[in-house]
This record gives sequence, structure tokens and C-alpha cells, in this order.
Amino acid sequence: MNKGREKSQKLEVDIILDAAKEQAVVREYYKTHLLAKSYQAVFPKTSEAVARERCKEILRKPENIQYMQDLIDRNAAKGYASLDRVKSFLTEVMEGKVSDQFGLEASLADRIKAAEDIIRCEGGFKDKSEVRVNVNVADMLKAARERATARQLPKAAEIIDVTPTGSVK
Repeated sequence: MNKGREKSQKLEVDIILDAAKEQAVVREYYKTHLLAKSYQAVFPKTSEAVARERCKEILRKPENIQYMQDLIDRNAAKGYASLDRVKSFLTEVMEGKVSDQFGLEASLADRIKAAEDIIRCEGGFKDKSEVRVNVNVADMLKAARERATARQLPKAAEIIDVTPTGSVK
């Protein structure tokens, strides 16, 4: 009977942990609006395609939709701008619709910077490059040994003696 109770308690803990992880994925998505990156922030060993699909599944659940809305409401109450609102503002700057405090149009440099920020927000620029190399070191060492063996000098019987035998005048 204790085993059954322990098993049900373990299942409850797993469900709570899963809910906490799902909320972490939702929070990451709220920050970045990138499906795969949001899921991979919580589950780093997941491939990008799988992460994208699993994040979509998490975001479709009613409890997670409500959690996302709570995040939006909480940050709006604090006066924080949502990512969509920030991107909208940057778009207006880029298009020259926003003037500075003196009524002057945004400079070209400011407009380009706004465009770069929008692209970066959408994941267009890669700040980091990740390179994975799959190398079998044992095979490389074996091939190197074979090359070295092939380059060795001929056998002792095939070496020609070139030492002088007589006196040189």
C-alpha cells in the first residue's frame, strides 16, 4: 500500500515539475518570441525542429495561455512595454514616423540602428556561432600511423653506403 502512495506522490511531483518547466518555457517565449530558442533554454539538448514543435504544444495549453496573459498583465501594470510594443516603436523610428524632442526627423544612423534592432530581435543576426565537429580520434591516429609507416626509409639492405673509401686529395 505504501508503494502505491509513493508512486502517486512521485507522479504529483513530476506533474508539478513539468508545469514549472512549461512555465519556464512560456517565460522564455514571452521574452524572446522565438519558439525553438525558448524551449531549448529549458531543455538544451533538444534539436531545433523538435523544440519548435514542443514549444507550440506548450503554448496551446489553456493553463499556459492564461500564464502568458498573466505575465503580460503583470508587466503592463508595472508600466513595462511588451516586446510587440517595442518592435512597433522601432518600426516607426525606422520608417521615420517618430521625431525627436526638437521635432527633427530621426537621423539615418538612428533609423539603421532601429532596423538592426528589429532584425536582431527576430533572430536575424547571429551573435554567436556554434560549430560542432564530429571526429573519431582513433581513426585519425590510425591513418596518421599508416602515412608515417609508408614514408619510412627503405629497409637496411636497400640502403646504399656512400662513405668515401679512399683518401681524397
